[in-house]
Amino acid sequence: MDLVQTLANAMLYYLGKQWDQMNATIAQNFLEYANGAFLDHLVALLGLKRFKKEMPLSRLEITAKSPFVLPKNTKFASTDGAVAYTLEKCKRSTLP
Repeated sequence: MDLVQTLANAMLYYLGKQWDQMNATIAQNFLEYANGAFLDHLVALLGLKRFKKEMPLSRLEITAKSPFVLPKNTKFASTDGAVAYTLEKCKRSTLP
């Protein structure tokens, strides 16, 4: 490659990167593409406030015929695709 072609390739690469960055910045003005602080400002324009990330908690009752131990991070899955994990080790040594 000669020097002119190398310089042209470098300049086109730089322009492509700048174009991508400009597109990403413009996309932040649309709710479906915004994230982080940009999304916070967009929803504030609508008079709304975003919720911070929280893990939902629930109770699960398990009936068994013998004592059992559920280690931490045991995975539970429902038929509709929802997934849950135990947060701590659960031990059941006596039966109701």
